[in-house]
Amino acid sequence: MVAGQVISADGGNAVTFAQIYKSIWAGQVWAYRGKLSADGDTLSGEWFDSPADGRNRVGTWSVLRGPISPLTGTWSGSYSYPGGSTKNFTLTIPPFTVGAKFKGTGNDGAAYTVEGTGVANVSSAKGGFSWIQTYDTQWKGQLWFWDGVLNENGDEVKGSWHDSANDSRQRTAGFVLKRA
Repeated sequence: MVAGQVISADGGNAVTFAQIYKSIWAGQVWAYRGKLSADGDTLSGEWFDSPADGRNRVGTWSVLRGPISPLTGTWSGSYSYPGGSTKNFTLTIPPFTVGAKFKGTGNDGAAYTVEGTGVANVSSAKGGFSWIQTYDTQWKGQLWFWDGVLNENGDEVKGSWHDSANDSRQRTAGFVLKRA
């Protein structure tokens, strides 16, 4: 399932978002409407079943804000190319809640924007991490896809990157980032 973006409905504390099922119940969309609590820690409201299934059920939901992600901060490291050469890069990720989307910046000689999600095992620093890199100037519009795993100490991410399918190279190789 994929959760939609929380969109402020009235410029205040009202939110609306959608859940779209990708496998089981493929194509069903559930709508959620609710409010953010005064302390900003709880979203709660009503959910509405997909009208496509004919049930039209309604229920209530409540979600507590998660912890701040251990992926927050400045990272530096290198990535390799399939031919063996390497390139240094940096990545800066602002504070975000575990499981939420983030938007950060990076540089590998050219500035780029990163958007992604990070999840962590709350009992340790270990967690998964994925993002999409979009170049801001040089190679504008080119996308790279990154997936990595944060180590137990929370100070290193290892994983792989993949070229954008629209540039016809279809390259993939590894990367390592360390907390700067």
